[in-house]
Amino acid sequence: MNILLVDKDCLGRSELSRFFSECGHDVVEAENGREGLVKFYTIGSTYFDIIVTETVLPTLSGIDMADRIKNSYLGSRIPIVAMTSDFENDYRVDNESPFNLILPKDLSNSKLLDFCLLMAKRKRSPMIYREV
Repeated sequence: MNILLVDKDCLGRSELSRFFSECGHDVVEAENGREGLVKFYTIGSTYFDIIVTETVLPTLSGIDMADRIKNSYLGSRIPIVAMTSDFENDYRVDNESPFNLILPKDLSNSKLLDFCLLMAKRKRSPMIYREV
């Protein structure tokens, strides 16, 4: 699976990228929404199987980045998984949302990978998940 990983936290992004790579996946990292968009379009929108992004990012939010990707021709087919630390008050996933799935930021790496694998195989169908 080819993953675009967008997260402002360098340490967390590197740890997650290393975990995905050790599990056999290719990861392209970006530290903000603008860099995520640039990498999405320069590497090629058909390269990525899934995008994992934090919702709050510098220069361009994860929401705005996801919205721009979803409104592009090829980007509309790529699942976008959002990670947020304000899960309780945050986002809804519906047909208007640029996200296919929203997860709490404190989810384990292995569970996040499981959701990514699931979403990469599905068509765009809104989901929300909260671990209890």
